[in-house]
Amino acid sequence: MKHLKISAIFVSAAFAASLAAAQQAAPAPAAAPAPAEAPVSAKDKPDRSYSADYAGQKANLSLVDKTSKSENPVTLKSAEGKELVFSDAAGGELSVAKNTKAYRFRVKADKKLLTAAREAANDSNWDAAADYMRPVVYPLAPLAVLSDDVFAEGNAMIEFFLSSLSNAGRLKEASAYVGLLPIQDASDSICGAALGIARSLAARGQTGEAEKIVDRIRLNSASPEVLSQVMEVLDQMRNAGDYKRCVLLYSKLSSLKDNPAKKQAALWGVFCDMAMGNELSARGTLSSIEMDRSVPEFSLLQMVNGMLKEKGDKPDVKGALELYSEGVVFGSLTDPWMPELLYKTAMAYKKIKNFVASNEIFAQLETLYPDNPFAALGKKEVVAIKKDNPENSADDGEGDEEE
Repeated sequence: MKHLKISAIFVSAAFAASLAAAQQAAPAPAAAPAPAEAPVSAKDKPDRSYSADYAGQKANLSLVDKTSKSENPVTLKSAEGKELVFSDAAGGELSVAKNTKAYRFRVKADKKLLTAAREAANDSNWDAAADYMRPVVYPLAPLAVLSDDVFAEGNAMIEFFLSSLSNAGRLKEASAYVGLLPIQDASDSICGAALGIARSLAARGQTGEAEKIVDRIRLNSASPEVLSQVMEVLDQMRNAGDYKRCVLLYSKLSSLKDNPAKKQAALWGVFCDMAMGNELSARGTLSSIEMDRSVPEFSLLQMVNGMLKEKGDKPDVKGALELYSEGVVFGSLTDPWMPELLYKTAMAYKKIKNFVASNEIFAQLETLYPDNPFAALGKKEVVAIKKDNPENSADDGEGDEEE
């Protein structure tokens, strides 16, 4: 699943509810408001943390009692502890539990800014969209602890802002803004948006920053959806070569009783151990894993087993090829490890000099996964075959092998 790289059409649909609510909550103007002024050279603004710029601003909201349907304007005063403290128009205070189900909150935002942000997103002008949204969403950060049922509009605005930052390539600001969000207690939607930023950071090689975000997720109480998104972040961290950080996180994920991806996490932990040269540890862990062919992770298991076959003083390439091939047969094209498994299968064929088979798989990689890094690696491994090349003749026992 791809996160945060959202099309303008999708952004418009998701953001429309927030805009409509803000328009409904705002008093009708005496005259048609002038359109919001476009940000001045938004794309030229530095990618940095803007947290200090908005540190003193408090969120203005409408508090809606779900029972009485009464609606009152409030301003966030404090977000410490288990309660949110608001001040009302009369100067009084109201404390609301962060896990409340009795109220809903509407954001009192400048609708001109929201409209301008949406239009900028529809034009794929993500710098401008982020610029318009900053004064709206920075004061909302402490409120992201509220559930989507209670704070749907605000959470949607925060997600939209993080999407805009990601699409604009402003990952420094996005990382700093995620640092303001109480993601350890936040809804799945906010956790997912934060992990989307972690994934983008890891894809750029900023694995340490990505790890900081993952570490703030309460893994032992996270939903299967959030755990799946954590695995996607680790995919990027692992592809970036940060096996040391990955192996620790995989260990945590594989120990979670209710994690549907615990077997996959354990196998990737073995993979990382091997990548770091801890072959003995990898073999010990792998020997305790039993899996039926019907299990989706069986394909990954065979890839890891094949990698072990290629290790040691006497690499067994043919034995590894058999395991890789079995993994391909019992795997699925949608498995996140399939591009790497196909690459390793092709490389094994290449090592035994069956270039016809290796070239064919490299070509399949490029066709099936054109944007995957293993497709690019495979393209470099293609061998130009000459008809008179004895290494590819029918008399060559190894070169004659087929998958």
